[in-house]
Amino acid sequence: MQHHITSQLNAIHTPAYVVDETRLKHNLQILSDIKKQSGIKILFAIKGCPLLPLFQMIGDTLDGFTASGVYEARLAKEGHPSSETEIHTFCPAYAAKEIDELLVLQNNMHIYFNSVEQLNRFAPIIKAKSKTAKIGLRVNPALSLAKFAKYDPCRVGSHFGVSVSELSKVDWSLVDSIHVHALCENMAEESARLITRVAQLLKDYLPKVKSINFGGGHFITHPDDKVDVLVGALKDIKKAFPQLTTILEPGAAVVYDAGYLVASVLGLQNNEGTQNAVLDASANAHIPDVMKAGIRLSVLGESEATPNHTYTFVSRTCMARDVWGDYAFEKPLSVGDKIVFLDGLQYSLGEANWFNGHPRPDLAILLGTGEYKVWRHFTYADFKHNYS
Repeated sequence: MQHHITSQLNAIHTPAYVVDETRLKHNLQILSDIKKQSGIKILFAIKGCPLLPLFQMIGDTLDGFTASGVYEARLAKEGHPSSETEIHTFCPAYAAKEIDELLVLQNNMHIYFNSVEQLNRFAPIIKAKSKTAKIGLRVNPALSLAKFAKYDPCRVGSHFGVSVSELSKVDWSLVDSIHVHALCENMAEESARLITRVAQLLKDYLPKVKSINFGGGHFITHPDDKVDVLVGALKDIKKAFPQLTTILEPGAAVVYDAGYLVASVLGLQNNEGTQNAVLDASANAHIPDVMKAGIRLSVLGESEATPNHTYTFVSRTCMARDVWGDYAFEKPLSVGDKIVFLDGLQYSLGEANWFNGHPRPDLAILLGTGEYKVWRHFTYADFKHNYS
């Protein structure tokens, strides 16, 4: 798919997170096709990109949203207020008042618990207050498939989910759904491994519930993903447990390669042979995964074949390690050049911060018509509001 953003670079005030509407619709079409082929439900995990203006478009295609707490659940309700939109909320531990807030928010709220203790404490309260709310229990499938160890929810000692050895203690009359999660940007082969393992590992418990949620991390929209493998595994578990509604809740896959972080070169510096290009975007503040997980984002126009002009992209914060990485180009860079980081949406907005007081990037969209539209421009007042 072509990157149409190049025609709008002059109009972009940097830094800016820019949604590519055409690419987002492309991803949603893939997800819609998978729903039709497999008969499953797909939810959008809000943490992947909590950008409210996108929720109407996403909710019109998918079955609802997955929230990580009350605030995200409220955002889902406001972003797609249809009564048919499902909101599923998982949190490792809830405060009592949060259960009440979720039940007031939506009649058919799905609330997942992370422990037998929380299930036993809150499920009776939910059942007494609501006849339509659904209750889920997260189970740890003990299958480490995540690409990044620090993001592995199944690592030894993980606090995510009930271990299989504890399931015999569960009062299954309280549980409507089992939730498992083991993936992080994994392709269809790993998704299928998870589905197959759960079908075997939980074969005694799946007949006791109405739905199975295989969590997020399924990299469905990646061009290398073998969708037929995933669909085949989903059909197999449906055949084995026909009473189950099957659910996936991707976050990153929904917005994968559907947006950019656009920055500008503010300064150039040569330090004993290292060419530093100082940007007005910060890895630490604007896409923290670059530093936390060592992710390298591709840049539009970089040249791997003929690296004649190589630059280390650095940020203008006071943090010495606030570095994007090395990038090569066929022509030298100049102050004022726009730098377009590809796939700049997933897990960036929710983690962005005001480190050093540098401005938050604009929130904007590149419409399918080619028009560039800014939703939000952050000012000093926004910065001050966070600390006063």
